[in-house]
Amino acid sequence: MNGGRLVAMAAVALLGSAAAEAALVYSVAPAGGYVGPLSFNSTIGSVDASISGSVTNVRLAPLGVTEAQPYSVISTNSSATMVFSGGVSSFSFLWGSPDTYNFLDIVSSDAGSPTFSGADLGSLAGFTANGNNANTRLFTVTGTDGTLINSLTFRNTTNPAFEVAAATSVVPLPAAAWLMLSGLAGLGVLGRRRKAA
Repeated sequence: MNGGRLVAMAAVALLGSAAAEAALVYSVAPAGGYVGPLSFNSTIGSVDASISGSVTNVRLAPLGVTEAQPYSVISTNSSATMVFSGGVSSFSFLWGSPDTYNFLDIVSSDAGSPTFSGADLGSLAGFTANGNNANTRLFTVTGTDGTLINSLTFRNTTNPAFEVAAATSVVPLPAAAWLMLSGLAGLGVLGRRRKAA
């Protein structure tokens, strides 16, 4: 499995007692292309919107982010909020070394204000949320049926941190494109063999 390419996406609709809550879908993929640190409208507690490097038992640069590239860190008992003026239909970010005490509070136009935790991310992606940096994932929340995301709050309740970065997914080529590329590669090999003969 190539961690740089979006190999597969698992999508789960948010389930709850209200029918409107099914208007958000979460998807997880391997870490995509790095963009930079997130930009927050407001912060509470100890939040560094642009930090680089790792410090043992304090913060860890998310997988896919070099030690020199900046990312965002939400420390113990802290939170940072991104507000989307007019709302957005989808938002993706790199969720570094997910822990059970990392929380994402979502405010949406039609699906209420659900919370998604590091434990939820682990359940969705098939790992235990224990701070292992190998579990870094590109996480996307998408509104369906016209639902817009109004704000996201990144919250951390326990030491050490909630590490995040802006990232993009690498969209895989459709199967037909792979088939065509394979055929062209085969023709190239056949052409070389004829020249050699």
